[in-house]
Amino acid sequence: MSTLSIITVTYQSAEKLPDFLASAQSAASEAECIVVDNASTDRTARVAHQRGAHQVVISSTNVGFGRACNLGADCASGEWLLFANPDLIIESIPTLGQTNSRPFGLAGGWLSESGNPCKPSLRAEPTLAEEAIAQLLYRLIPNGISRFATQRRRPARWASGALLLCRRSEFLELGGFDPRFFLYFEDRDLAGRYRRRDFPLRLDAQLRGLHGHGESSSGVGSWVREAWSLVSWIEYRGIWHGAPAARHAARLTLSTLSTIRSLGELVHSDRAKKKAAEAAQIIAFLRAFEQHLAGMTGFYPFAGAALHDLFSDRHV
Repeated sequence: MSTLSIITVTYQSAEKLPDFLASAQSAASEAECIVVDNASTDRTARVAHQRGAHQVVISSTNVGFGRACNLGADCASGEWLLFANPDLIIESIPTLGQTNSRPFGLAGGWLSESGNPCKPSLRAEPTLAEEAIAQLLYRLIPNGISRFATQRRRPARWASGALLLCRRSEFLELGGFDPRFFLYFEDRDLAGRYRRRDFPLRLDAQLRGLHGHGESSSGVGSWVREAWSLVSWIEYRGIWHGAPAARHAARLTLSTLSTIRSLGELVHSDRAKKKAAEAAQIIAFLRAFEQHLAGMTGFYPFAGAALHDLFSDRHV
């Protein structure tokens, strides 16, 4: 049995997968490599087979990141699991021994993104104000505002799912990633449940990678990723703070997007019009999401209810 199973979740990732698998095999030649493909229509599954993946798990539908990771964990033979995005080049992996009776918890590593200096993948849990800036203003208005989007790393409370090491038995004991999330925030939620069990959060200097942030899936527009992040933020607020918190986050989201959309009609600049168009696209996405949620079994109960209430009460 392999000591380590490396799990990556793919969607339209054929271009990124060869480099990822080569780096995984170089960093840990004895590791089991598992590719879980979320119903890609490109050559992702074929490339996975050709480039040496030990298991290729093909989902008939796109079940999202967290559920696909759970599928990989269920199939894994290793005592340890390393979750890594397919747009990542794994540079080094720590030597792993046999499990013992002490809780291991979650281990984050050091990531370099887009040529920037290497930084730890651990993050602090932001305040509601910091979260609103990061989720709304930072993504949707001019770049000059980005300096206000705080990304504190202390006190470290969660580790990015882009490169995440854990003990398989603990991961399965805690239920894996929460299946209510389709994309984003599942790593923060997982860390919260580890903290609740008093399992530690670690930073391992030997776990390192080069991350092409947001490049896992070719052809997926940035505004689509922003929309999913907003839905997951609303759900996260509901799971950890209750339905009123989810409604508050949804109300803030729609108010901000509506304001940005309206400003595009008043401010005559290409940037303002682009941001207004993105805001309009996200509002339409959220409306369609709420209307078609019944077909997404088990996804986003808090976000779905909050958006339904708001779209029913107002014209957005």
